[in-house]
Amino acid sequence: MRVLSGARARASNRLRRLLPPDVSAVGRALILAERDDIPGSLRSRFAEAGLAHLLAISGLHVGLIGVTVAMLLGLLMQPGRAAICSAVVVALYVATIGAPASAVRAALLLAGWAAARARGRPARSWDLLGAAALLALVADPLVLGEAGFQLSFAGFIGLGAGVTVARNLGDAGGSAPGMLRRRIRRLPRKIRRRLSLMGMAAAAGTGAFLATAPISATHFQHVAPSALFSHFAGAPLVGAAIGALAMTLLLPPPLDGVSAEAAASVIRLLTMVAGAISDIPGSHFIVRPPSTVGWIAILLALIGLWRFLKWGRPASSLVPLGAAAALVLAAPALSIRLADGRSILCTLDVGQGDAAILRTGAGRWILFDAGPRFGSRDAGRDVVLPMLRRYGASRIDLFVLSHPDLDHVGGFEAIHEAVPVFRVLDSGHPIPKPGYARFLARTEEDGILWLAAKRGDRVTLDDVAITVLGPAPATESITGAANETSLQLRVSIGRGFTYVNTGDATKDDERALLSVWPVDSLRADLLKVGHHGSRTATGDDWLRAVDPAVAVISSGRGNAYGHPHISVLDRLEAASVPRVWRTDREGTLCLEVDREKGWRVRGERGWREPSTVARVLTSQRGDK
Repeated sequence: MRVLSGARARASNRLRRLLPPDVSAVGRALILAERDDIPGSLRSRFAEAGLAHLLAISGLHVGLIGVTVAMLLGLLMQPGRAAICSAVVVALYVATIGAPASAVRAALLLAGWAAARARGRPARSWDLLGAAALLALVADPLVLGEAGFQLSFAGFIGLGAGVTVARNLGDAGGSAPGMLRRRIRRLPRKIRRRLSLMGMAAAAGTGAFLATAPISATHFQHVAPSALFSHFAGAPLVGAAIGALAMTLLLPPPLDGVSAEAAASVIRLLTMVAGAISDIPGSHFIVRPPSTVGWIAILLALIGLWRFLKWGRPASSLVPLGAAAALVLAAPALSIRLADGRSILCTLDVGQGDAAILRTGAGRWILFDAGPRFGSRDAGRDVVLPMLRRYGASRIDLFVLSHPDLDHVGGFEAIHEAVPVFRVLDSGHPIPKPGYARFLARTEEDGILWLAAKRGDRVTLDDVAITVLGPAPATESITGAANETSLQLRVSIGRGFTYVNTGDATKDDERALLSVWPVDSLRADLLKVGHHGSRTATGDDWLRAVDPAVAVISSGRGNAYGHPHISVLDRLEAASVPRVWRTDREGTLCLEVDREKGWRVRGERGWREPSTVARVLTSQRGDK
C-alpha cells in the first residue's frame, strides 16, 4: 500500500504541474479521486446539471478504464485472458486511488464479468450485482444506510430495468404508431440500429434517474431532471478526458504536455456544458424528502415495474401503478405538516462547532452560525443545508454570526450558494482573519445587508425577537481573540419560549452580563452551553441566573479538546438543570414552539406550558 500511495502522490504532483490551474482540481478528481480542491460552486453546478457522479470515481470511470484495457490487451492475447488482466489492472488502479467504495463495487462487477468471460459463460449482470452487494454488506453491514451505497446500486438497478423495459416494448419503432413504425422500417439498417441504441440509452438514463431520485431527495433534498439528457453529453466528454489524463500520466515529455493540453480543453468543455445545463429553467429542484405516503407510492410503483419485467405485459402492472398514482394525488390531504404559527428551533449536530436554525411562526428562517469547515469536512454543505431543505427553506432572512472562528462561519459559503442569505447580524471583529475577511467580502459582493450588533440592540422577525446582551462595554473594543467578542443573545419566540446563546463567551463575559442586565431578563427555557462545554464558560452564577429547563452542548464526537469538560457537566448537575442534551451523543436537538400549547422536544408528546419569562426586555435601542 505504501508503494501504491507513493504512486498516487507522484501522479497527483505530475497533474498539478502539467494541468492549468483552472482544470487541475477537476482533472485530479476524474482520475485520482481527489475531490477536496474542487470549489463548492463547481460542485453545485455539476449537481444541478445531473452530472455530480462524473466528479467521483464510479462505475462509469471503472467501466471505461476496464473496457479500454481489455480491448488493448485483446490485440495481444485471448479475450478471456485479456478480461482477467484488465480486472487485475483495474483492481490495482482502485487500490492506488484509495479504494473509494463506489469504485470498489464497480471493480467487483468487472471482476465477475472477467471471470465469466474467461470461463466462456455469459455474464449475468443481476447475479454480479447481488454478489457485489452481498460482499459490501458482509464487509460493513452499516453501509446499507449510506447514500453512496444506495445511489450506486439503485442507479445500476434503474439502468438495467430501463434497458429491460425498452426491450420488452420492442426495438426502435416497435411500440410506435403504425404509420411511424412503417416509416422507421423503411430506414437503412444502420440508422435503425443507431435509433435503437439511442432509445436504449435514453431508457437506461431514465431508469437510473427514476431509481435514484427518491434517494437523492431523502439525503440531499435535491433532484436534477436534467440528468435525463445531460449524460448524453457528459459521458463522452468524461471518457475523452480520462483518456487524455491517462496519456498525460503515461507518456514521456513532451508528449505528456500535449495530452495535458488536450485534457484541459475537454475539461473546460465539460465544465461549460455543465454550467449551460444547470442554467436551464427546471433543470434542478430543491425538494423535500418523500413522506411515508410517498414511499408507499414508490413501493407500489416498484411492484408494478417488477410485474412488467417478469411477465412483459403492461396490463400486469396497471393495478399497482394506479394505486401509486392515486396515493400521489391524495398526498396533500394525507400528509401531516406543521400547524400554522408553530416555530422550530434546532441545534444541529455539526461536530466541533456551532449551528442552529429557527423557523418563525410565519415560515421565515434565521440561522445562528454556520458550522465548521476544515478540509473536506463542510458542515454547512453536509448538515445545515440538508436540514434547511428538509423543511423547505428557500431563503435565510437573517444570519447571526456569534464570532468569526472557522467552526462558526466555515459553512456559510456552501449554505449561501444554495439558499440565499438576506441579512447578517455580526459583532464585527476588529482584526479579520482570512476566513472572516472572505465572509465580509462575500456579503459585500452579494449585497447582503450587514448589521453591526451592539449591546441592547433588538432585531425582530415575525414572532421572534432577538436581543443583543453583549459583548459588554468592557470588551466591545477588545482586539484579542475572537471568542472575547462573541455575541450573547436572548431570543424570544412569541410570549411562550426563550433561548439564550452566548457563542464562545467566557465566564468573565458572563459575569459582565450579570452586572449589566436584570436577573429576570436572562432567564431562559433553552441555554446553549458556552464554548462547546469548555471549562472556561458556563459558571455557577450564570446558571443560577438563566435557570434553563434544557441545556444543549454542541461538541464533536471524540474532539481533541475534551469538550464537554467534566467540570461543566458537574456544574450543570449541581444547578439541577432538568435536561442536558449533548450533540456528540444524542445528535441534533429540535424544539417545537406552539403559541397555544407551549413547547416540546420534537418527536416527543409532552408539551410544557408557555414560559412566564418570555417577555420583551425593557432595555432596548429600537428595532432593526
